[in-house]
Amino acid sequence: MVDFKRIESDLLRIKLEIERALDENNDYALIQRNGSVRGRKFHVFNTMRKMQLRSQWKKNYIAEESAKVVIYTTSCGIVRKTYERCRDTVALLRAHGIIAELRDLNMNNELVDEIINRMGLHADERDFVLMSLPLVYVDGNYFGNHSTLIECNDAGELAKRLNDFKGRQKCTTCGDLGYTLCSSCRGSKKSQRIFQNTNLRCAFCDENGIVPCKSCLRK
Repeated sequence: MVDFKRIESDLLRIKLEIERALDENNDYALIQRNGSVRGRKFHVFNTMRKMQLRSQWKKNYIAEESAKVVIYTTSCGIVRKTYERCRDTVALLRAHGIIAELRDLNMNNELVDEIINRMGLHADERDFVLMSLPLVYVDGNYFGNHSTLIECNDAGELAKRLNDFKGRQKCTTCGDLGYTLCSSCRGSKKSQRIFQNTNLRCAFCDENGIVPCKSCLRK
């Protein structure tokens, strides 16, 4: 569980360190009597704090996606082979009646960063992520891609391995798109809460004002 009080304390401490460094911006202030460079010490301190905060904010996908099948896919048809793999993978799971959450990178670009985070990739490997689609995760663990599902299906093992996730029916809420309009902001992406005469960003939907369809995930 994320310790928000500790994070707030760390952010406040970093802020104070930055303000102190800005106030003491002359050459004499940067060098103490013992010869250590304060600017260098602050840089090391700030880097360590960032690493600690980053580790605290990393998602626990196994806990969040327990008893769930997640498919990272794309509805963009520019790269034809990738689009066809995604389409066939979704169709195969639906043919077996598997309940799965679709995460369409074409709908929400932030999902690319999510994949990079969970796979431990670098930010400059976005093209690799897009060319690797679709990606299937079961119980928070990587299950496989399009080839994996085809091999399991040909061997008659796919239905057995995903037997606990059966029960899906055609969704009449979203028309099998996997997404619906956000019920909180109605697609406006603005929260009903106002801060300093400004509407805050809706915390429930993505950059397009849509959310994953709950009916698709319901048995």
